[in-house]
Amino acid sequence: MGHFRVVSSRSAITIKARSNVGPITFVTGSLDGALGLLASNGALVLDKDATSRLEIPLGTLTSGNILYDGEIMRRIDARRFPIAAVELTASSPVAGTNRYELSGTVTLHGVTRQIEGTVTAELSDRGTVIVNGNQVIDVRAFEFGVPSTFMLKIFPEVEIEMHLEAEAET
Repeated sequence: MGHFRVVSSRSAITIKARSNVGPITFVTGSLDGALGLLASNGALVLDKDATSRLEIPLGTLTSGNILYDGEIMRRIDARRFPIAAVELTASSPVAGTNRYELSGTVTLHGVTRQIEGTVTAELSDRGTVIVNGNQVIDVRAFEFGVPSTFMLKIFPEVEIEMHLEAEAET
């Protein structure tokens, strides 16, 4: 089993939300995490033994609009729950592709929920693991109110895009 550490400077989480005033995108590149998986003959092997944990410091999410950022931080209670965590619980390859079906848990706002999705994962020529995926979730599953202010209402279904690059730990 190889251990790979997420490289924050080359990784990002993007949250795309819709609102009554148009689309809003929140981004963070401040990620921490590790992947435990096999590499065989220059290819990844994500099987039942693969492990992964990703931590996202919520205070680093930004849309570039101080009003939107303040409201989202207030709703997710980022002071009380400063980290969102994603943990892999199961994975299986999609035959003949670099795609994998994953199951895991997401902990946000002190609430843990099961999530499933598909990602692409590959091992670059320089030995870096690159993982990309996106998933639509309903934030109400995490038991906090949908962000809204005087004139802004964010709709509860958001798309989360993930780009991770991880290098082998030495």
